[in-house]
Amino acid sequence: FIHTLAAYLRRADSSISLPFAPLSFAQKRLWYFAHLTPEDTVTHTLKFEARLLTPPNIPALKYALDTLVQRHPMLRTTYRDLGGGTPVQQTRKELPPAFEVFDSAEWSRDEIGQKMQALSGQPTNLRKGPILRCYLFALPRGRYIFKLLLPYLAADIQSLELLMDELSELYIAAKNNETMTMPPIESTYAEYGRWKLNMLAGKEGKRHRAYIDKV
Repeated sequence: FIHTLAAYLRRADSSISLPFAPLSFAQKRLWYFAHLTPEDTVTHTLKFEARLLTPPNIPALKYALDTLVQRHPMLRTTYRDLGGGTPVQQTRKELPPAFEVFDSAEWSRDEIGQKMQALSGQPTNLRKGPILRCYLFALPRGRYIFKLLLPYLAADIQSLELLMDELSELYIAAKNNETMTMPPIESTYAEYGRWKLNMLAGKEGKRHRAYIDKV
């Protein structure tokens, strides 16, 4: 199985050229699992919700979300099949997040819950995006619920925590009309995926396969 997989990876990787990049092993598992359901979408999504006790600065939040998407290429990455069962990813220069504010202060709890559940049930269009989807629900007494949806193809729990920390910092800076400077991202997940596939298809991959054969 290992030798067959390595041969497939060599063929698949050699057919993928820029602006496309191969998927990592973890992404391929998610991709194929998502395509057990019809349409080019995924329903397995990271969900984040926060209750805001004071009214948010909506322009500042929108700016923070846009800045976060421009900072992290995975939030601007879409996915497609080149044919022959070869899924690839493509990072776009611009792919704005979905952001919608609901004037729901007079809605009942059931109505808000049903709308939030409906949004969570909508699959992400992996081919076109947007990849990041965010919503604000107004509540009585100036309170809000912030909801964020992101497919597992783009992030995991740990990276979601990092994104939320950065979003908070960007929002606070924007709200206070301050400039927020963050350290640059040295490499992308797409670059890591290509490196790993190339490594496994080369001498280092042979060494790993030899070890597995012995075990």
